[in-house]
Amino acid sequence: MARIPEDRHGTGVVGDLPVWENAVSERLRGALFRRGGVVRRQAARSHAQAIRQAFDVRRAGLDAPARTLSGGNMQKLILGRPACPGRKHATADRDAPADRASADGR
Repeated sequence: MARIPEDRHGTGVVGDLPVWENAVSERLRGALFRRGGVVRRQAARSHAQAIRQAFDVRRAGLDAPARTLSGGNMQKLILGRPACPGRKHATADRDAPADRASADGR
């Protein structure tokens, strides 16, 4: 299960951090993006680029501050964050309000 925050500006992204850091921010404690306390920058940027392509996040480079994304592109970045090996897609619960989505962990 992945966390998809309701407030994209307040808790969804850190506006001053670049897109690539926001793309992996909730997974930095894992071995995929960190080794020996050091961020594996190339792996993180590669993951961020994959999110940009898979979720069609437009108009911002990986080094652009997340605050420069439009609201829709910010939502796509947030929805793409939980994407990882083993997770095929993110889904929204049809019975939940439209702003409450969760990632499918299957």
